[in-house]
Amino acid sequence: MKLSNYWVGASGLSAAQNAMQVAQQNITNLNTSGYVRQSVVLQSNHTGGIVGNGVLTTGIERIINDAISRQYNSQLATVSYYGYQADMLARAESLVGTNTLSTALNNFYDVWSQIYHNPMDTNGLNSLISEIGSLTSQINQLTSGLEGMQSQLRSDLDVQVSEVNNLLSQIANINEQIMSSGRNTPNGLLDQRDALISELSQYVPVEVSYDSGNTNVVTVRINGLIGVDGETFHHLGVETDSMTGAVTGFTLNDRRTQLQTGVLQATLDTGKYIDNYQEQLSDFVNNFAGTYHSILDDVLSDILRGESFFLVSPKGHIELNPIVSENVGEIQNRLIDEEILAGIVGLQKTSNLLGQLDKLTLTVASDVSKVNTSLKANYSLFEALESMKSSIEGVNLDEELITITALQNYYAANSKTIDATNKMFDMILALL
Repeated sequence: MKLSNYWVGASGLSAAQNAMQVAQQNITNLNTSGYVRQSVVLQSNHTGGIVGNGVLTTGIERIINDAISRQYNSQLATVSYYGYQADMLARAESLVGTNTLSTALNNFYDVWSQIYHNPMDTNGLNSLISEIGSLTSQINQLTSGLEGMQSQLRSDLDVQVSEVNNLLSQIANINEQIMSSGRNTPNGLLDQRDALISELSQYVPVEVSYDSGNTNVVTVRINGLIGVDGETFHHLGVETDSMTGAVTGFTLNDRRTQLQTGVLQATLDTGKYIDNYQEQLSDFVNNFAGTYHSILDDVLSDILRGESFFLVSPKGHIELNPIVSENVGEIQNRLIDEEILAGIVGLQKTSNLLGQLDKLTLTVASDVSKVNTSLKANYSLFEALESMKSSIEGVNLDEELITITALQNYYAANSKTIDATNKMFDMILALL
């Protein structure tokens, strides 16, 4: 018997106490966002002879799976991409769907038909002016709504770029703290870093690698370009069209990068959808104004003083020329000609204006359906990965309680080995 025999049992007691402390830490952080459960790393102490000399606590490790984490962050970027698009396109669909433009256009056609059948009705032109006011109001409301969405997208993009740079800066700062901590890096720092990387993945696709000299220090790449290198981070910026000022892409450390997923790219791509809707609406406005200008501007040229019946702004807003309202009686007299009225009424069939509105509505609905289908498919995969990640990293209360019971038995068993060693020494001493 040797006095060092006491150490064997004592090392077990120490290991049990360390493991109990970790279990307590896990349980108290059951609902802490970003917390990764921990486990004691034990190693047999082989010093002190053939048998060994107890057990050593060599560290406290976080329970993670790098492969699952990479897949999770990648899928998070994809889901965030389609999620943002789905939200914004739903707004566009609401704008188009709640707009009664088709109804207003049909009412406009009906008044022309009434004037054609009763050209001597002095209220006909006043009714037409009223319906034109309703029609142009609907057009301008939709035009302004789409303009507002473009402004919101640009505002969102500025906020998102700022947030990405903030996250890159925080990750670099944590890298610096990890480098300063030496070999005993607090697990809390690593939890913070991983949470920041996941948050960053919502905005941009992220690739993470680890420093060969200190595997706790990360290098973060965005589409192959370095965003964080040790304690240094590089700024993400936007690239704009020199003529229009529109955002066309992104730069990282002054090098152009093309993103594929994440909210930043979603914002940029959503702008292209809205561009298409604005272009279709603008085509409708110009076609509508041009269609009626072909007859009315000629018939009323002297009254309009060389101007057009409808006035269209460069941004697509339209209004009735005020001269029309100022000369109702004179214009009424011009529009009693049956041939002129027949030509105007016939424009309803030849212009396909209602077809253009239907096309716009169908385009928006199709885009919404396509994006929602992609979101649903990718979200199912994301939920599966999230569940796998949570089962690995998250705290399971039942498991921790089982662990505590096992540790109590482990502690008691090691106590008994110490008691047995005491008795053996007492027996030896009694023989002397």
